[in-house]
Amino acid sequence: MSERNYEFRRRLAVVHKPDRRDLSARPTSNEILIEDGWSIVIPQDASEVIVTVAKDLQDYLFTSMNVSVLLHRVKDVASMARTGERAIVLATKQELPELGGGLSVPRSYRLLCSPGRVVVCGNEDRGTGQGSYYLEDLMNLREAPILAQQDVTREP
Repeated sequence: MSERNYEFRRRLAVVHKPDRRDLSARPTSNEILIEDGWSIVIPQDASEVIVTVAKDLQDYLFTSMNVSVLLHRVKDVASMARTGERAIVLATKQELPELGGGLSVPRSYRLLCSPGRVVVCGNEDRGTGQGSYYLEDLMNLREAPILAQQDVTREP
């Protein structure tokens, strides 16, 4: 079967594949489920890159995983990273020095998934973006908005 000229562009324009979620998937005892009512939290003065990354993650969760989350800017993102509930925190080591102290390579990040909270701390804003894309990859592989509890540092 042949395709019409430039028809491939329509497929390329789809950023997030719709309805990827396996509704029968359930979290195990060492996994967390991101569901409606969670929030994506970014610093009040977040860069344009972090704002774009947060909007992309919000769209991914809505389009691919059928989960509706709010996007919030907060003054004290470090407090949300320590004690926030039902939150995905996206920030850099500048805002989260206690989590990002060991990051030195450009585009590196630390991912911390614990019950009720996910924190992505990038070496810089592009590192935070890489961590957010990694979250999407993990959920795509699991076919659900489910993440294993983990504390991992990754470098390109």
